[in-house]
Amino acid sequence: MRAILFIVFINASTLNAFCQPEGFFNGIYSTLESFKFDQLSDIRKTDSANYIYEALNLRLYIVRGGMREEAPDSIFGYFVNGRKYRAYKSPSRQAGSRYYRVEDKGCVIIYSKRGFYKTANKVFFYFSMDISSPIYALNMRQLRNHFTDPALIKELRSNRYRLTTQAGNQLRLNAIIRKFPNSARCPERLQ
Repeated sequence: MRAILFIVFINASTLNAFCQPEGFFNGIYSTLESFKFDQLSDIRKTDSANYIYEALNLRLYIVRGGMREEAPDSIFGYFVNGRKYRAYKSPSRQAGSRYYRVEDKGCVIIYSKRGFYKTANKVFFYFSMDISSPIYALNMRQLRNHFTDPALIKELRSNRYRLTTQAGNQLRLNAIIRKFPNSARCPERLQ
C-alpha cells in the first residue's frame, strides 16, 4: 500500500479569514487593511467575561477574562457577533472616536448609529464613499454634495424616506445608485 503525502502552503492572513470561529465572537480590527480583509486580532468567544462595548461616554471598552480596559484610539474598528463597527473621529469633535455599525457595503458604505439619552430609541444613518473616507449624515443635502447627476438626485429625492429599507440583498440607496452607472463609482468596496 502506498501513502501519498500532500504538502500545502497557506498564507497566514488567508488562514485567519477562513478560521474565524462560528457563532458569537468578538475581535479587533487594528488597521484599515485588517478591516477590509476581515483579519481580526484578539478573537474571543463572546460571553460574560469576554465582550466589547461602547459606553455612553463614547469610549470603547474591551473586557477580557473579566478585566475591563479602554480600547486604544489607534484601532480601526471591531467585530461583535456578526456585525462590523468602524471607528471614525469627526473633525468637529474634540476627543474620542465614535463607532458606526456597517449596514451595507455597495456603491457607498452605509452605517447606523443608535442615539443616546433623549434619542435612545432612534437609529441614525450615515454614509461614506468608501471604507476609509469621511462619514456623513445620510440626508439629501449630503447626497447632493456627493452626487451631481440630476436624474440620480431626482430618484433619490422620490425615495428619500425609503433609502435605508431593504431592496433585495442591499439597502435601497445602493440599489438606486447602481441604476446610474455614469454618475457613481461603484467598485465592489468590501467583499
